Amino acid sequence: MIGCIVMLAACGRPEEKGVFIKHFQNEYSKADDTISIENGIVTRRTGFNKIRNGKLKPREYEIEKWRLNEVGTSIIVFDRGGIIVDNSRYQKIN
Repeated sequence: MIGCIVMLAACGRPEEKGVFIKHFQNEYSKADDTISIENGIVTRRTGFNKIRNGKLKPREYEIEKWRLNEVGTSIIVFDRGGIIVDNSRYQKIN
């Protein structure tokens, strides 16, 4: 009986680990996000270039870390082949 419950729980839930990417650009900046999730730890690495007066500025980087489903952090929704974070879709690469 317990084995059946564990199997059902595992089948109904996507694997909560992997590496996910997103590229975006607008008139003010262009950026690449990489989110890796492993053992309940989310690491978000962002590389971005500001665009000022039509000129691309030097690359800058930010790193954020948090626990999956921690109160006060971004909500991550696992979806087919990717994740959704704060209304942005990321594609799974690994």
